[in-house]
Amino acid sequence: MDLGFGYTHGGCTRIFSPPYAILLKMKLVLIIAGTGIVLFLLDRLLLKLESRGWIYYRRTKPARSSLGNAFLEIQSMLEPSKKAMVEVMKEEKKEDAESGEPPESGPPVT
Repeated sequence: MDLGFGYTHGGCTRIFSPPYAILLKMKLVLIIAGTGIVLFLLDRLLLKLESRGWIYYRRTKPARSSLGNAFLEIQSMLEPSKKAMVEVMKEEKKEDAESGEPPESGPPVT
């Protein structure tokens, strides 16, 4: 007599052993839950590194000028004519820093 609780193997019914389909579903749920926990912990770690100022992640965005300067440096390596422009910009920043005057503010942001 099979009550539907288990499976029969060799004339012996195992009542407390779940079918393989349920085991596979449980394994899948555990893998998904484990992946979620790992992603959450990775997010917390990256936020901690960002709060210390080591990386830019979610809350702090890098200044647009620094990103533009980085691309200009790369372009100066690929195109030597841009190298002179990079050097002029560096000299202007150096002169502004040595003058002691406050930096010029751009147009108001709306």
